Amino acid sequence: MSDFSELKERLARLNPEQRALLTRRLAAGRDTSPSDVYLEMVPAVPLRTEVFGQPGESPRQIAVYPASHGQQTMWLLHEYSERLPVYVIPSSFHLVGPFDVELLMGAVADVVRRHDTLRTTFVMEDGQLFQHVASGEEFAFEAKNFQAVPEGEREAAAKRFLEEVAGRSFDLAAAPGFRVVLANLGPEEHVLCLVLHHIISDGWSRSNLWRDLAACYTARAAGAGMPSPQLPFQFVDYAAWQLRQLAGGTFEKQAKYWKAQLTGGLEPLELPSDRLRPTKESFRGARTSLVLDIKLTERLTARAREEGATLFMILLAAYKALLHRYTGSVDLLIGVPVANRQRVEVEALVGFLVNTLVMRTDLSGDPTFRELLGRVKETAIQAYAHRDMPFDRLVEMLQIPRHGGVASVFQAGFALQDFPEVSLELPDIRSTPWPVDTHTAKSDLHLAVEQTGEGWVATAEYSTDLFDADRVERMLGHWRVMLENIANDPGQTLANIPLLTEHERHRLLVDWNRTGRDYPGTHHTILSTLNAPHVAREIDDAPTGQPPSPSLVAAGEGDGATLVHWFEEQVAKTPSAPAVQFGESCLTYRELDERIRRLASLLAAEGVGRGEYVAVLLERAIDLLPTLFAIIRC
Repeated sequence: MSDFSELKERLARLNPEQRALLTRRLAAGRDTSPSDVYLEMVPAVPLRTEVFGQPGESPRQIAVYPASHGQQTMWLLHEYSERLPVYVIPSSFHLVGPFDVELLMGAVADVVRRHDTLRTTFVMEDGQLFQHVASGEEFAFEAKNFQAVPEGEREAAAKRFLEEVAGRSFDLAAAPGFRVVLANLGPEEHVLCLVLHHIISDGWSRSNLWRDLAACYTARAAGAGMPSPQLPFQFVDYAAWQLRQLAGGTFEKQAKYWKAQLTGGLEPLELPSDRLRPTKESFRGARTSLVLDIKLTERLTARAREEGATLFMILLAAYKALLHRYTGSVDLLIGVPVANRQRVEVEALVGFLVNTLVMRTDLSGDPTFRELLGRVKETAIQAYAHRDMPFDRLVEMLQIPRHGGVASVFQAGFALQDFPEVSLELPDIRSTPWPVDTHTAKSDLHLAVEQTGEGWVATAEYSTDLFDADRVERMLGHWRVMLENIANDPGQTLANIPLLTEHERHRLLVDWNRTGRDYPGTHHTILSTLNAPHVAREIDDAPTGQPPSPSLVAAGEGDGATLVHWFEEQVAKTPSAPAVQFGESCLTYRELDERIRRLASLLAAEGVGRGEYVAVLLERAIDLLPTLFAIIRC
């Protein structure tokens, strides 16, 4: 459990008098100017109510409210992504046991009645987005039976079905951003998937939704009524409260803080990638995960406490150190989502309450990790103190442009998930999470760390326009190596913290330095400096008139031939055959030999001879090979 979750649990146990006392004491220790005073949350009044229905049917009401700032931005992002499933949140459970579909339908109807957002559509009127909250309990439901599919293919078929349904576009004006999907794999085996659009949901909402669904299903199975009382507030009340806060200048101080934080050039973070950035984002993405060793996370938690920090801070600082090592950037901006549910009234809601904080850190001067952690700690404390300012409103105020497929403020994100565990507990049924992937990515790279039954799991969501899977897997491996070294010694400078895994170190120092080669027809072993950073020993038995190679040939039995001798034999045999090719450039053996001889003569005229060292600074291009051979000839 994170430090923030523990704090929230302690606050939740306070009675009203204790809460009031805590509020007074906190207020006494700070400047309580009018811009710091938060308004009380009250039920929102709809702008209008529309009634629909055919004669003889129960009338259907639609209450119209303004959308929140976050919903307005999410609607624009939904349209910008051409309604791809970038902002879709699917979650599923594999159910084994006597699952009752009729009970499920009734339980989902109960949950839909409880949460207005599950009955909300979004309509743009005169350039303004509005929430249309309908009465009733209707919801989209789709089921498919896979029992006729051969047993060995059943799970894969169900996975394809669930990902196809989760990937379908939402028409947010025509229907709510919520659908229920059920795959039947056997008489007592199902996969239940809830698909929500981000405009009505976030990570914390998933926990609330599954918990409420389990409670309603269990109550119906026992023949009882709806177990949870109606919520005192709905998301429309929160949205109205937030809009009143903004209109009344409550967030004025927070806006000033963020403006100061985000002044100056916001240079894009250019991570080493496998492909050039496209001019237009495709939003195609993938995920890869890494389980952090429990002993390692325990050591990191203890180290964080010693440094007066939290596990979140030490993980974020290590992530920033990794990106700094990859890019050389000393001005790093990382987007950090926060649940934004510090008010008790909104904890049980299903809705889009999450906000994004920009953690900007100066990494100049090659600090130690301890120094970097201190900088990250200060940034995080200040950012959380100003967490209520909507990020989308901030971007709008600062008029930050978006160029060439690059996100406007940050390109990498980090999250330590501190919301309640997403779980489903049903009577007489064993449930386990079933991953459903939309194969999308919202940013270049986003690292989320979440506590599971296996321990802490880090999942990287990345753009496949830029990265291949093996590159991101190496990134996660390097991050883990950094964490292990940080846990042992936070006093190392960032430049000196090891990155390479044991496998990579062995490949670099051993595998790539196995340069011995047995050439047919000889008893010599060639030690090639083309792949090794060291210089081999010289030989003393070179043929008369032929300078020996100071770095390529080890003495041995045989005819004493050198690499230069073998190359000249090949030139004589195939002078017109291609010898070296790079891109569209090509040299025959004769052309290569001529270049080698000309350059060797120039080097000899400069005094280069046997035993001399020659430094080479060249890109990998057509001139590299003749240069190295010319040095060997000298």
